[in-house]
Amino acid sequence: MKIIIDKKLEIVKKHVDEVISLEELSQLYSYDKSRIKYSCVLYDCHIESIFKNREDNQEYTRELKLQAIKRVIDI
Repeated sequence: MKIIIDKKLEIVKKHVDEVISLEELSQLYSYDKSRIKYSCVLYDCHIESIFKNREDNQEYTRELKLQAIKRVIDI
């Protein structure tokens, strides 16, 4: 399930500030525990800026994706 940035920040803050376990948050939000853990690590390193300074809904064209795949294959 894709989760929006604001919701990720909310989940991380619940873990950090309210000391709610990753397992509980995973069940509460129906979100993978490992992804919550990763978000917590990002939060520890970058505080809130990692969640707020991102471009949401960035889309990549089919051509750009194919070029990226070709570069990987050609290596």
